[in-house]
Amino acid sequence: MATNLVFREFLNSIRQRLINRGLRRRTARARRLRQPGWSKAVILCESLEDRTLLTDFGDAPLPYPVTIAEGGPQHTESGPTLGATRDGEADGTHSANADADGADEDGVTFGPMRVGQLDATVTVNVQGGSGKLDAWIDFNGDGSWGGPGEQIFDSVSVTTGDNVLSFDVSNYALAGTTFARFRLSSAGDLGVGGSAADGEVEDYEVTISGPASASGVFGGQKTISTAADGADSVFAADVDGDGDIDVLSSSREDDKIAWYENDGDGNFSAHTISTTANGAHSVFAADVDGDGDIDAVSVSTYDNRVTWHENDGAQNFTAHTVSNTANGAFSVFAADVDGDGDTDILSASGGDDKIAWYENDGSQNFTAHTITSAADYAWSVFAADVDGDGDTDVLSASGFDNRIAWYENDGSQNFTTHTISSSANGARSVFACDVDGDGDTDVLSASVNDDRIAWYENDGNENFTTHTISNIADGARSVFAADLDGDGDTDVFSASRFDDKIAWYENDGTESFTLRVISTSAAEAVGVFAADVDGDGDLDVLSASFSDDRIAWYENLNLDFGDAPVPYPTTLAQNGARHEINGPTLGSNRDEEGDGTHSANADADGADEDGVTFGPMRVGQLDATVTVNVQGGSGKLDAWIDFNG
Repeated sequence: MATNLVFREFLNSIRQRLINRGLRRRTARARRLRQPGWSKAVILCESLEDRTLLTDFGDAPLPYPVTIAEGGPQHTESGPTLGATRDGEADGTHSANADADGADEDGVTFGPMRVGQLDATVTVNVQGGSGKLDAWIDFNGDGSWGGPGEQIFDSVSVTTGDNVLSFDVSNYALAGTTFARFRLSSAGDLGVGGSAADGEVEDYEVTISGPASASGVFGGQKTISTAADGADSVFAADVDGDGDIDVLSSSREDDKIAWYENDGDGNFSAHTISTTANGAHSVFAADVDGDGDIDAVSVSTYDNRVTWHENDGAQNFTAHTVSNTANGAFSVFAADVDGDGDTDILSASGGDDKIAWYENDGSQNFTAHTITSAADYAWSVFAADVDGDGDTDVLSASGFDNRIAWYENDGSQNFTTHTISSSANGARSVFACDVDGDGDTDVLSASVNDDRIAWYENDGNENFTTHTISNIADGARSVFAADLDGDGDTDVFSASRFDDKIAWYENDGTESFTLRVISTSAAEAVGVFAADVDGDGDLDVLSASFSDDRIAWYENLNLDFGDAPVPYPTTLAQNGARHEINGPTLGSNRDEEGDGTHSANADADGADEDGVTFGPMRVGQLDATVTVNVQGGSGKLDAWIDFNG
């Protein structure tokens, strides 16, 4: 209390000095104004000098950087504003809902956002002149804005008034509440923290919806390409910016990085990015140069190379070498490791046991930094804020020491190694997300020698408990996680090489997983990914398979279900009746659902049930009649009535 009184007295003394100084200056200025020939320019300068410029700060909750001590964002109160108001403060203040600044946050209005959505919109109101906008959304909810695709605007020019802008919601996003940061300035090119000479910062709590409810029943394999010779990885992004999901691949035997243009109807045209990636092993997509289009990043095993492929906006790609010393490079990832607002690159290389990151200076000059050279046969790399302290940590899977590890970033990119598990026999893939929905980052792995898909539960203090999801993924090579059935929890899926299998593991909400097979015809399946390929709001699955040179996708089907009451089988879990959405219909309407719904009067489907009209029925009656209206072609009818109730 005494400290607060002393501080208050100090502030009062400063305030009184400013008042006295202002009075003295106004008196002196009045005298000067009475003198003939006094310059109007000097008067203007003195008027500006009298202004006391304060600083605008953010107000996101911990662990996002907000205060001066945390290196939070600071904007001098001049120049353009987000909306009509801007407040000035002595320091930033964390708030649970990013609303401590009150009426100050009036510049940004979000449209709906959904996991994997392309061209989501936000309206940014700018006052006081044009500027440059930098903005982030913590899509994966890990407490940092450094994850893949989380910088949604990089020095985008905005003008006075409403600016309607579009962005893509990352495939790595998790449904739920998260936080966004918008920074407006004259200069642009800002990171999530640090000072700006003018403008404003506004933090927001935002909600990301989950994928549309889906059956989790997948159609047959749809081939994108059979010309990816020795296909090793698959990725998805809107490469050409036309509003649908395109696909990328790396293939080892033909040294190729390719992308496959989606025409919007799930038909793909192949385009070559490079044929000189010697032993191309992994591909990732990100806007490396911040120019608003999607570039590609790759590693190639036989030439030890990390490369980024610059998209000129018309999908002409120029290769730039990031490193040629990643000995036996296997895996690549992109994230903002140092939080400076540009995209850095990470690699795992098995020949030198190295996990490395390559610092982007903002002009795509990369400086190599070794995180560790003790990941024995390093195979996979990933980035996320594992410890929830607001910076980007790194994870790895290494095959000869059977290790899943994470590397703690101290905020200055000094990394400390922590072992999560040393029993992932032949570890091949690592992934990080909040599997159990408790607000911290968990970890997943695939390991080839023990056929295991596992997840490692973070207790919030980075103590990890191992849980086996499956030990029958024969030659497990790749793992990914997303809400595949749209029920609000995180499901897991895998590619396993020796049983040619693409599978998903349905989470019941308590982290009990049920195996669902998507395909057993992906010959030597080595890569798996999820994205909304057909634009229907749910997540589909993609695969890369080595021995048939195939990139393929599998449609997450919306089906037509029944709606009889319990105990009649209706839902997927009950093996209820379900029909794909094609062919003839009963009546003129047919609805699409992710699962069946019981209803007391078998009427949950509403207008859908317009195909059958019953005549009178009496116990023992012969030749009762029913009228069945069929649309869309001929078909075969099977029907039942529970006569004994």
